[in-house]
Amino acid sequence: MGNPLPQITWSTYDEPVQDSNRVRVGDYVSRDGAVISFVNFTRIETMDGGTYRCTATNDNGVEVHQAQINVIGSSVIRPMKNKTIVGGTNVVISCPVGGYPIKHITWEKGSRQLPLGRRHSVFPNGTLVIRNVGRHEDQGTYVCSAKGKDGRSSKQSLHLQVLVPPVITPFSFPAAPREGLRTSVTCIVQEGDPPVQITWLKDGSLLEPDGSLLIEPTDTFMSTLIFKNLKPIHSATYTCVASNEAAVVNYSSPLIVNAPPRWKIEPTDLAIVTGSSTILHCQALGRPEPRVIWKKSTGELSNQYNTIISGARVQTLVNGSLVIHQVEQEDEGRYMCEAGNGVGSTISTVFKLSVHAPPVFQVKFTSLTVKEGNKANLVCEALGDKPIHFSWYKNHQGFQSKQQQRYTVDTTANDDVTRSELIIYSTSRTDSGIYMCQARNNWGSDDRNLQLKVLGIPDSPRKIEITKVESRSVSLSWSEPFDGNRKLNKYIVHYKQDLNTDRQVDELILEPDQREVTIRDLQPMTRYHFTLFAENDIGRSLPSDVIPITTDGEVPQDPPQDVEVMATTSHTLRVSWKAPALRTEKTKLQGYYVGHRIYGSDESYIYKTVRKDNNVVELSGLLPGRTYEVVVQPFNRKGAGSVSKEVIVQTLEFDPPKPVSLTTFSTTSSIR
Repeated sequence: MGNPLPQITWSTYDEPVQDSNRVRVGDYVSRDGAVISFVNFTRIETMDGGTYRCTATNDNGVEVHQAQINVIGSSVIRPMKNKTIVGGTNVVISCPVGGYPIKHITWEKGSRQLPLGRRHSVFPNGTLVIRNVGRHEDQGTYVCSAKGKDGRSSKQSLHLQVLVPPVITPFSFPAAPREGLRTSVTCIVQEGDPPVQITWLKDGSLLEPDGSLLIEPTDTFMSTLIFKNLKPIHSATYTCVASNEAAVVNYSSPLIVNAPPRWKIEPTDLAIVTGSSTILHCQALGRPEPRVIWKKSTGELSNQYNTIISGARVQTLVNGSLVIHQVEQEDEGRYMCEAGNGVGSTISTVFKLSVHAPPVFQVKFTSLTVKEGNKANLVCEALGDKPIHFSWYKNHQGFQSKQQQRYTVDTTANDDVTRSELIIYSTSRTDSGIYMCQARNNWGSDDRNLQLKVLGIPDSPRKIEITKVESRSVSLSWSEPFDGNRKLNKYIVHYKQDLNTDRQVDELILEPDQREVTIRDLQPMTRYHFTLFAENDIGRSLPSDVIPITTDGEVPQDPPQDVEVMATTSHTLRVSWKAPALRTEKTKLQGYYVGHRIYGSDESYIYKTVRKDNNVVELSGLLPGRTYEVVVQPFNRKGAGSVSKEVIVQTLEFDPPKPVSLTTFSTTSSIR
């Protein structure tokens, strides 16, 4: 079993089992995925007996199984192949014995039965083991003899050849030679079968000779490595490799060439800006590795230098470079870098570090206020190397003061500070905003922001809307206006009747957080003018646009006057009245409801509608001699108004007699 499927091979006594006319080797894969391999013998012979090994191999490993086949018969030994072995190693020789049963198996060398010492081991199955093989002791012919229990014996022999591997005499280079000297080293192969090939490696790679490095083979067993002029590049581990038919051996020795220091990176004059971090590179080559020391002059013209000690802001790196964090003005000066390693003279170089200051604003933000119409002074003061140039921006847009007469920019400089002042004459609301002052020199730039608020009266309330109109109240709403850069104190509402020019304007004061108001106690059906104001501590805004509004009407408030009721017949009543005395012009009467019911009854009034131009009406269809309650109620489009006081009256019991009607049919005359 296995994935991928294993490859299976058969062997006996380290020789592969070969197909023949009597032996067949084959394999197949079963239904469950197992590889089954077999060896079939036809007409098996005693020669076929022995140990058989099955080896299964795939990408993931190797599995081995072996078994013994015993074929009954006289002892027989298969022919054995000669062996070649490298001296100093161990060898295992198997005797391929067939037949069964076998009484004993022996080994001989030169008529002497083995083992001859502790290096030899002979096992009952005929295996011979020789440890640490030597040419003089072990090379020769070996004979394996097998004797069966039937008394018959068989023999086979083989020749064991022992090869001698190369042996290199240890060598070494002189201790710590200096650059420029000459030296050599010889690789001698003191033992080993010829032919021997000698090659050289440098740090594991094949060595290529050059003008200062030669390889001279002295003879077939010796090679010399010659350095005419030692250089640091020659420092390496050199390996002599000797090979023959038996083995490949090597011996290595390190060469370390000491060299005086020389510059890899030599520092030069450098200019940096304050507040930045910088690395002063100073690196030297040499062996041993040079040690770098940093020094700084005590003055501009002084030849005295003090050693720099690493601290929180200044550190020396492993490679010799000097790091300065948050550079300050006092870091300026002359620096010396020294490199030495004890070989030759110490080297040193001096360079100048110049520290420059970019513009810096100590105060990054300022807010100032000014009343509208007054002058505003916006000031920027920058530290840094001169000359410093200034640019002004308003709300992130370029600002050209020369294009506007109300603006001027003045720039002055003294020992420490360069000053730029933007002057705005007669400020207006449009001057409010964020002003940025940018300072630049050859070493950098910095920004400062100034917020200018121009204080003035607020705008009048905007987006005024009429939200509700009733007969005696009006509701308004509005949006908050620009406050003049000052907190609003209040809103004011002015209102008056449209036609009443003599009447004083009514005023209503509101809280500054209000956005709506209801004005009450107005007259119905009256046109009013409304005006709104906003006010802060600078002053009151201009009035808003006039908002004209006519109040709604209402039901008549006064009942009809002088209601009179008179019985005219037993079935009718005559009702008369006068119009309400007050506010009739505000109610716009449309008519009257004249109601009647039997006096003391719980029934509702029965109404008759009369138009406003008629103040007399006759109620008919009444019962004779009955007492009635009569009321009169005015109405308009808003509804019915106040009801008059009840008038109690009784219809006539009987209708009055009709007047006599005299008709003349004829006339006569007589004269006496």
